Amino acid sequence: EELNSIRTKGIMQHELEFAKTYLRGNVLIGLESTGNRMGQLARSELYWNRTEKIETTLNNIDKVTLKDIIRVANAYFTDKNMAICVAAPKIKGMESVINRARF
Repeated sequence: EELNSIRTKGIMQHELEFAKTYLRGNVLIGLESTGNRMGQLARSELYWNRTEKIETTLNNIDKVTLKDIIRVANAYFTDKNMAICVAAPKIKGMESVINRARF
């Protein structure tokens, strides 16, 4: 239900701002260690064949809009992309719960 809601209604502006702030903070904290910084540079080379500046990454985070969230949610939060995993002992009736789970 929640993923379908994001596909149709999106999220609230304050949720997007919170997520951006959280992500920016994690990117910056990741720079505190030399190993993390080297990992970031390596990922940049692997993904884009160039070194992505941190400023570019932070600017790209800031550019994300509510429309972007809906667009990406509609591209990826689809029935064909969804999966369910249950790791529990066999419980009577669990199969019917799993069978009712539809995205």
